[in-house]
Amino acid sequence: VIFNPNEEATTVALPEGNWDVYVDVDDAGTDVLATVDTEVEVDAISTMVLVKAEETDEPGTDKPETDKPGTDKPETDKPETENKVEGAVPEGAVLDVDVLSKADADKVIARVDKKHDKFMKSVTIEQVLDLSLVKGTTEVQPNGTVKVTLKLNDALKAVLASGKNLGVIYIADNGTITKIASTVKDGYISFNTTHFSDYAIFSYEGTQAPATQTGDNNSAVTWMLVMMIGAVVTVGAVKSKKVR
Repeated sequence: VIFNPNEEATTVALPEGNWDVYVDVDDAGTDVLATVDTEVEVDAISTMVLVKAEETDEPGTDKPETDKPGTDKPETDKPETENKVEGAVPEGAVLDVDVLSKADADKVIARVDKKHDKFMKSVTIEQVLDLSLVKGTTEVQPNGTVKVTLKLNDALKAVLASGKNLGVIYIADNGTITKIASTVKDGYISFNTTHFSDYAIFSYEGTQAPATQTGDNNSAVTWMLVMMIGAVVTVGAVKSKKVR
């Protein structure tokens, strides 16, 4: 349980391993909201509850396919690895990545809740993506946490070359956005999730992305109490679920 009483977001270093987020500034429950590692940003005047994620068998995640003996082709010559999903993927399901047109992207951005205005004005939305898992002709959801790896196009590479950094947000149907811990490496951006829908890749200046929401001082005390009660209930529920 991490509590940030400050009026500004703060970054907290995490112990080694992956950590599932069950409570953040926007939501609380027994479903995983995001999976993070290394560090996590806790929004102003808020509480976050994390539970260490179960280890998954991903022995090849750190080794590019081009490391195979006898292969001289650079990674960019392997289009089959452009986008991929690993982890709790339903059998037979494949990743579908739809980069929205400007008109469709604008519609998604327009529904973002006004409480995120400060964040939206401080970053640049570079791409809006409709991510889905498709099994036959039916869209399905993961059975648990999955790792999504997306290849950066030339425009996004140019953003990195300009000195900016890239991040990922999840845009819910109700307009709430959640910042997802992501890694940019070797021309790819990767992140963990448990749900497929609308996501966006954004760029920002500096080493730390801005907070998605500024705490409302008028309701801060009430919200803190609700979040702390939710944290206690959630931890108990998660532990009970794991025991069963």
